[in-house]
Amino acid sequence: MLRQSAFLTGFPTLLSGRAKRSAQERLRQEREHLHQKGLGEISAIFADEIPPELLARHADTDRTRVYSQEVTFWAFFEQVLSEDGSCAQSVARVQQWHAQADLPAPSANTASYVEARQRLPSSMLQSIHHALFTALSTRICSADLWRGHRVKAIDATSVQMPDTAFNQQAYPQPSGQSPGCGFPVVQLVGLIDLIHGGLENFVESPIAVSELRGFDLLLPYVAENEVLVGDRAYSSYEAIARLHGGGAHFVGRVHQSRRIDFRKPEPGAR
Repeated sequence: MLRQSAFLTGFPTLLSGRAKRSAQERLRQEREHLHQKGLGEISAIFADEIPPELLARHADTDRTRVYSQEVTFWAFFEQVLSEDGSCAQSVARVQQWHAQADLPAPSANTASYVEARQRLPSSMLQSIHHALFTALSTRICSADLWRGHRVKAIDATSVQMPDTAFNQQAYPQPSGQSPGCGFPVVQLVGLIDLIHGGLENFVESPIAVSELRGFDLLLPYVAENEVLVGDRAYSSYEAIARLHGGGAHFVGRVHQSRRIDFRKPEPGAR
């Protein structure tokens, strides 16, 4: 193919090189490549990070089910990676897995899979998360640090939950919504390691609770010499002083109600 430009016409684009793919594009292609594999192949690929014995150790039942907790987890894992994300597609993947293993294929009905997914023990999911984060952290080298510091970010978000009586009581809907017209909303405050992008931990609370409550609970995960990045919600003197007391540092925006003029030195500043 010839380059259609005013200069050096006739030179093939191959001689000019190719544009580098973005990190997002590489991840998208890797995810698509992974999605083309069966559940058995996916579990083998992640055997070092999520070993079978880890799943077996946290399984809370010995019953023989079509949707064992191991099968259910890997179907759920693939469902999260899939752009489709439908339960019907996950059931089809389980049917394919059973066919390859010469086992009776489950029904195409998604009800059994949904129920099995709800039975996954939270202790299993938490242990898997810890194992994945640990695997990412062990690969950090000194060249990955920012000026010798490990950098983490803290922030909050909110998600809607199923409209059940339990959820409405535990995580009430926002006060601005009329009763019966909204969904329960849970607030999540997460701590992200910016070296590798892994979610180190998170805490949940009703939407009316201040984000600083999440900061209180996540503060023990910020170690000495680490840098915490946050928005103006975390830039109070009290929060910064607690970080400095533990030998950590803070980078964030100044609160909008605080007036600081960097053209004028503070008393005692040098």
